[in-house]
This record gives sequence, structure tokens and C-alpha cells, in this order.
Amino acid sequence: MNKLLLDFNELPKIGFAHHFKAENYNHSYFPREDNFEIVYVKKGRITVEIWGGNFVAEEGSVFLLFRNHPINIISSDKGTHSHCSVQLIMDYTAALSEDVPEDFAGLVLPLYVPASEVTERIKRELYSIVSDIGVSREHRGAHASLIAVGILRALSELRITDNKSSIVSYMIKRYISEHLGEKILLSDISAHLKKTPNYLNSVFKAANGINIHQYVTAERIKTISELMLNKGLSFKVSCESVGIYDVSYGYRLFKKHTGLTPSEYSSGNLFDYPPLNKK
Repeated sequence: MNKLLLDFNELPKIGFAHHFKAENYNHSYFPREDNFEIVYVKKGRITVEIWGGNFVAEEGSVFLLFRNHPINIISSDKGTHSHCSVQLIMDYTAALSEDVPEDFAGLVLPLYVPASEVTERIKRELYSIVSDIGVSREHRGAHASLIAVGILRALSELRITDNKSSIVSYMIKRYISEHLGEKILLSDISAHLKKTPNYLNSVFKAANGINIHQYVTAERIKTISELMLNKGLSFKVSCESVGIYDVSYGYRLFKKHTGLTPSEYSSGNLFDYPPLNKK
């Protein structure tokens, strides 16, 4: 299990602190040794390619972008992506390692933290930094820097550093996304990734809290909902676009997972009905 080792000997300065929004976000960062970012994902999911691997940052998650390696960031969902990001400028060293040296005096950090109460607290602190810098960098800069160090220390208390699991989970999700309109079998995913079905289900559930079959169903219901509400497609056509050709079965599945009938959902009067269930 790799750990992210960060060492620095000075209080960081805040380079930028902002709320960012873009359509179909796709950006590459080139190596720089003097800064890194703490990022909270506000909307949409994005794929981050860094340190020779990949992970998918979901809504509500937090991740770190260390600029001493090339980085690619790509929207996993077509549409709007937004995040809050704070750039820290300082002299630092960061590296991945399976072991922590006995004499290491820096911070041991996760590269990515899934949505949780911890990330919601970090979000509020990042927003506070943005506010500080917006009001007065000169007078509030030191306070913002101390908040940033506090975030890093809070992250150092976590031990969510199984990057291999994150990469496997991402590869499974990418396969599902590319084959959502087809019949998706665990055996096919297993053959594609050259891993046993039990291993894939175990890793995926540990990373996401649900098994692969449950995730496929959730993605299909999510896509059907978006096609009806945003594209104006009929329930039947929306079902067929994700490989569900039995409309009666699709109806029962949709009602079970959303608490609404397709007509209730597509009417747009969502405030009259219960929120979508996360199953």
C-alpha cells in the first residue's frame, strides 16, 4: 500500500484560492517544484492521472495535486465540472512509498479522500481560505496559510491510501461507462482486466460501499433520469439507451431506486416527491 510522503520546512504561501467551473474539463499540468493544490470536487466527477496511475474523484471528495510530476485531469462526465482549489507555494518534497522511513519527520498523506464528513469539513475550510484571500491577501494571508496547514494535518490523520484499489475501481467504472448500453457481466469485466471476479467485487465494494452489480444498476438509473429530464427522451428510449429493453422491468427498477414513477420524475415537479434513493 503506497503512502504519500510530504516534507516541508516553511509555512506555505497561498498562490491562488478560487472556485472553478468549466464545461468538459480537460487540463494538463507540467512539472513544477514549488507548489501543489488541495482540491474539493463540488460537481461532476473527474479522472486524475498522476504518479503513474489513475483515480476518479467523485463529487464531495478531496484530492491533492503535487506538481512535481505531470498531471492530467479529465471530466469523467460530459457536462459541467466545478471545484474549489487552493494552491500552496513552498519548498517541499513529495513522493509515493510503500514504507515510511523511521526518521521521516514530515506528513503521511492520502492522495485522494472519498466524500465523507471529513471532506465536508475540509470544504468549509477551503471556502474560508478563498474568503480570506478575497477580502485581503495582505492582512488575511497568514491566517489562510495556517488553515491550509491544518487541512494537511487533518489529512495526515487519515489512512485512506490504497491507490491500487482506487485504480482498479476506476478501471471497472470506465469499463461500465463504455459498455452501459450492453449486457454487462462480471465475467466480462474480469476477462478484460485479467482479474478474478471475487477480487474485483471485493476491491470495488471496499472502495465504493456497493458491489459492481449495484453500481451498474445505479448508473443505468442515473442515465435514464438524465436523458428524460435533460434531453426530453421518453422512458422507453432512455431505457433502451442503457440496455434495458423490457420496459416493465425498467419501470419497476426505476420506481424502486428513485421512489418515483417515470412520469412523476420527468414532469420536473421533484419538490412534490421524495428525493432520489441512493441504493
